[in-house]
Amino acid sequence: MSTHRPLLQVPSALARRFWDYHSRSWDDGRTEAAVAELLTWIGAPRGGSENLVDLGCGTGRLSRALSGLGWTVQGIDYSRAMIARAREKSSTEPYSVGDLNEPLPLDSCSQDCAVSVSVLQCLDEPSFHLQEIRRILRPDGRLFLTVKSEPGVSCGAESRGGPSVFGRIKRLASSRVFVRRFEPVEMERELVAAGLTPESIDGRAPWLRVVARAGE
Repeated sequence: MSTHRPLLQVPSALARRFWDYHSRSWDDGRTEAAVAELLTWIGAPRGGSENLVDLGCGTGRLSRALSGLGWTVQGIDYSRAMIARAREKSSTEPYSVGDLNEPLPLDSCSQDCAVSVSVLQCLDEPSFHLQEIRRILRPDGRLFLTVKSEPGVSCGAESRGGPSVFGRIKRLASSRVFVRRFEPVEMERELVAAGLTPESIDGRAPWLRVVARAGE
């Protein structure tokens, strides 16, 4: 049985409201050190101006930091409230609302890099999403992805100052919020099936850190 089968089903409208509410404290869930670690991992463009899409960008904190490294960044998120806050914080990067279970609103072979941080385990259609990432990446384009490798609903469930109401709610629902997990061997299989070549899969629990590349 697949380890990323949903355990619960919650209507999409309720899931959207869930993430909209979470936009209020989203930036509290990732420290400056955590953002810096992601920047070191992803790195700067290899040469000149390169396009990067931040899939599940939230309030745009990582998008803005990546833009500072020289990437030409655009962000996509399921939550309208997240995108509204991202636009409030910066007018430099274009942000748009999009359901990552659906076809991405991007041209084929238009991106040099795709970043997906803590998103895949929230999706109803993770396999399709990986296929879409392959479609939008240029030949030799790269994917940087983190995904849950153990059951649970952590990651942002606790805000600064102690347990949040949101954290307690997150432990009760939903199919779109941290009820999936991907083991390294399964993640590799999903990437290959999508037409992506795994370069590294760091299996340190409770998260996998994945780098993959689009073929020629």
